[in-house]
Order: sequence, then structure tokens, then C-alpha cells
Amino acid sequence: MESMTIPSARRSSGLLALAAAVALAAAVAVPASTRAHADLETADPAPGSTIPETPELVTADFTDRLDPALSSLTLAAPDGAIVATGGVAPEDPEARQMALRPPTLPEGVYTVGWTAVSDDDKDVETGSYTFTIARPTPVPTAAPTPTAVPSPSPGGSSAPPPSAAPPSTTPDATAVSSPPSAPPSATPSPGDQGTGQGTEPIVVAILAALVAAVAAAAVLAYRRRARPPSA
Repeated sequence: MESMTIPSARRSSGLLALAAAVALAAAVAVPASTRAHADLETADPAPGSTIPETPELVTADFTDRLDPALSSLTLAAPDGAIVATGGVAPEDPEARQMALRPPTLPEGVYTVGWTAVSDDDKDVETGSYTFTIARPTPVPTAAPTPTAVPSPSPGGSSAPPPSAAPPSTTPDATAVSSPPSAPPSATPSPGDQGTGQGTEPIVVAILAALVAAVAAAAVLAYRRRARPPSA
């Protein structure tokens, strides 16, 4: 009788231990599978990003449905002051996005803080991230090379560019060095003048001799006529 009772008691103890282990595992596993966490999924501006100007909206999307009454979104300036607040976007039917509209922001590093409360089990998650506003630095461009502009002439008209220069009105070098030939002159050339000067005395001498001869002949004729005839 005793030998039959001992195995039965051991069997019962083993079953109780197995049941306790299953119950403990179920107690640990069930909350882990049913607990909802509203973790940050995406954001705009993206965490760690740099943008050139103030965004129209700051948005944050989460992995679970949020409790609009308990969830919030804040934007802090570089000095830590809160410059804008927001919450669950009314236009999101799934209630998984929070948004805020910031004022015009100067350059600097801004911090987005969020408190996400799950709408299912009111589990609370908090966190933050930053983004930077920095205006782009303009790239210097090379100054264009100035083009020489001809200065106006004293008469008020500007000289045409070399490619459009009018035909030159300066006389040709040959024309300048070779003046137009003059018509033949009646003035005797130096050679002719020398020839005339050489023959003129001879002609004068011959004429003088002829005149003297004629004069002498006239005198002799006169004397002959004036002489009385001889007896």
C-alpha cells in the first residue's frame, strides 16, 4: 500500500512543477507580446540633418497609435527656450503622427523633444533629436574680364572697333612721294640755257661786225660822193 502511494505522490509533484513552469512562462510572455510601444519611426526634418531655411512643419511619425491627450511635441532653440509646441495631427486618422508649425528661425541647432503615450496601454516613451539650420554660403564667381571701350574722339564720335574700321583715307605712300607731273614748261632747261648763253655772244659779235662793215661802206660811199671830181 505504501509502495503504491509513493509513486503517486511523486507523479503529482512532477505535474505541479510542470504546471507552475508553464504558468510562469505564460505570465512573462503574455505582457511582452501585448505591450505596445510608441517608438519614433521617421521625422521631418530628419534627425541630424542640415536644412537651409525654416521648415514649414516639423513632423514625427511613431510605430503605434498615440493618445492625443497625453502625447506632445516641442521645439527648442539653441539656447534651450521652447519656441513651438505641437501634438497629434488631427488629419492623421491613425493618430501616429505629431506635428508643430515653427516660427521663422535663425541659423542654429534646434532640438525636437517628444512624449509618445500609447493609446492602447498608456505606455510612455520619450526622446529627442536635433537638426540644424544653416544658410548656404554663396560660391564666389570670377569677375568678368573688362572689355576695352574706345574713348570718344574730340569731335564726339567714337572710333569704330578694329574689325569695323572704315577704309583708310590716308593717301598711298607712292602717291605722297610722287606728286603729279606738271605740264611741260616754256622755260628752257638748264642745258638749253647753257647752250643759248654760249652762242649769244658769237651772234652779237657777228651782228656788230656786219653793222660796222655796213657803216664803213656807207662812210666810204659818202666820201666818194662828196669828193669833187678831179680836173
